[in-house]
Amino acid sequence: MLMLLPVPLCNWGYAKVIACTAIALPAVMGFALGAVLAPQGIDFLWRQALAHGGWYLMGLTVAGLHLTVWLSLRLRRGAFALAMLLLFLANMLISMKWLKMPPRMAGMEVLGACMLVGSLMIHPAIARVLRQKAAE
Repeated sequence: MLMLLPVPLCNWGYAKVIACTAIALPAVMGFALGAVLAPQGIDFLWRQALAHGGWYLMGLTVAGLHLTVWLSLRLRRGAFALAMLLLFLANMLISMKWLKMPPRMAGMEVLGACMLVGSLMIHPAIARVLRQKAAE
């Protein structure tokens, strides 16, 4: 019944940001605990990620955030889970294809840059959905 009440768009957006922050807090705390307990492991992970496909890692993260936002505007529930599933499947397909090719890390950087550009292309779709929600 409360979902039928008119809610200002800014309150709706703030509620989504607070909910996403609350969901991400345990993962951030776990990562911080691991960084404190094993700083050499985090340093090694960071150096390897940037040396071998850092753009891909960054592109995957940005694409995941944009995909989650877009799906959360389209779906009532399960946007984060669906976004993670789609990213997992895409990453698995890319990895399977990549393993068949000779090792070339420059291709991962190009792929990461393409993911960044693709996630920026989602912005008009997100804005269009936000305008529709504001008009309702």
